[in-house]
Amino acid sequence: MRPAGPAIFAAIEQAILDGRLQPGQILPPQRLNADLMGLHVNTVNRAMREAAERALVHATSRQSTVVVGTRKMLAEASRGYERMEADLPSI
Repeated sequence: MRPAGPAIFAAIEQAILDGRLQPGQILPPQRLNADLMGLHVNTVNRAMREAAERALVHATSRQSTVVVGTRKMLAEASRGYERMEADLPSI
């Protein structure tokens, strides 16, 4: 089973790819998400920090988290990663 933090990050990423989360959409408060999932708020906070570091979301000054990533951005990043992998020598 995948740890909760990485699973939350992966769910956010997948929801953006699927179009279920759109740029500009405001996510529920992290404490509410933690309560609904039965997790400690720090677990959700870590996942959101990871999502912010990868430019998928942005935390505003009013404690809101807004989706900023797009399907196109994620697809381009994925293609870049695949090209990078193809250039690596086989071991």
